[in-house]
Amino acid sequence: NRFTGPVPQSWFANSNLEEIDLSNNEISGPPFAWGWVNSDPNLNYDVADFLEVYSESPAWPLKIFKIDNNPLGISVGFLLAQLTQYALEVVHAKSCRLHGYVNSEDLYSQVPKNGGGVEARSGAIAMDNLRILDLSGNDIQSFGYNDLLGTASTCWQEQIWSLRLRRLQFLSFRDSPLLRRVNPNGYKLTQELDVQNTPLLVTPPIGDDSSSCISFFQEELASCGDEKWGICLW
Repeated sequence: NRFTGPVPQSWFANSNLEEIDLSNNEISGPPFAWGWVNSDPNLNYDVADFLEVYSESPAWPLKIFKIDNNPLGISVGFLLAQLTQYALEVVHAKSCRLHGYVNSEDLYSQVPKNGGGVEARSGAIAMDNLRILDLSGNDIQSFGYNDLLGTASTCWQEQIWSLRLRRLQFLSFRDSPLLRRVNPNGYKLTQELDVQNTPLLVTPPIGDDSSSCISFFQEELASCGDEKWGICLW
């Protein structure tokens, strides 16, 4: 296929849609023609911007979304923010020219509130059901921090990670040359984290064996303030 534009409004009518696979097309920009229409897809969630441009998303029972190998060229936070409207279990967005970082607010499903401000979308669970998230082969720089550089003061503490990604089992950033920081809870709370070929990544301590790892737990700091790394590799 050679689809180039976003999913059209005509798809609204399919009220039983549970899976979308748009992989291996030529889609650039945001994949949906609703949500944050006309906002800057290179940025992350912003309340004022959201309220100005929001348009209602279809009420699909969507569980699986795949868009691998498309030149989206947008912020990874923007993409995931569009997807929080659905109870997704699987998201594949491999090699999509995604960049930037994921803010904790990007993963909160919300709609404009009567009288001003925002509120949680009725019946929404955001990324609570998400089990698989494949973001391999992109230009993402940090994940689990509220800024691009992954500074300690913006790191999501464990309770925030658990609220946003409580069921996440598999997380991949393989072949991400700009990735520098992955939240320590990604190492502790996911069953499988793939960070192969991420040369700039700051990783947990690596010991020669399990005994040498014990000393690392006392010496090596993670990147969430003064929190110790919760894992050592050997």
